[in-house]
Amino acid sequence: MSGAERKCAVDAVIITGQARSGKTALALHVSQWGYFVIRASAVVAEMVAPGQRPTRRLLLEIGSQFESASQQIAFGERLLEHAAGHREVVFDGVRLPGAVEKIRAAFTCAKLVYVQTSESIRRQRFAETDDGTMTFDEVNCHGVEQSVLPLKEAADLILDGSSPIESNLRKLSLLMDCHPAKLD
Repeated sequence: MSGAERKCAVDAVIITGQARSGKTALALHVSQWGYFVIRASAVVAEMVAPGQRPTRRLLLEIGSQFESASQQIAFGERLLEHAAGHREVVFDGVRLPGAVEKIRAAFTCAKLVYVQTSESIRRQRFAETDDGTMTFDEVNCHGVEQSVLPLKEAADLILDGSSPIESNLRKLSLLMDCHPAKLD
């Protein structure tokens, strides 16, 4: 479905959830609705390793430096810089409460979507994409990974990342007050 075929009241979608829950897959599908996607991990990577693909360990180490609310808000501002000039944006993988609040405050109607998936599925997905720098258990108990859990309570919508993407897109379109001619 193209952006011209739907009308949405929502100008920003913030997707959060634990590692390998299905956040990026959802963001990529929403981009087909005309939304510009900003991946939080790519913004972190450009801050420390421009032009390189950072390891999972490096991303988590950098993420743990955003402990204070002011540091999290500053990261939210950095994400917003990437949104400049775009009217409808999806923020993929934002895990810091301060950054989420900064983004919500900057848009007329921003929605927080929490994607959850069972540990066994996340573990399987992790094994399929493992970069060898950390085990699933190391990632799962890391402070950055744990910081996302309270965002579930603040979410406007909780989706099951193991459900068919079409089902999740229908639920998201209802939240977004979208009225598409049809949902592909």
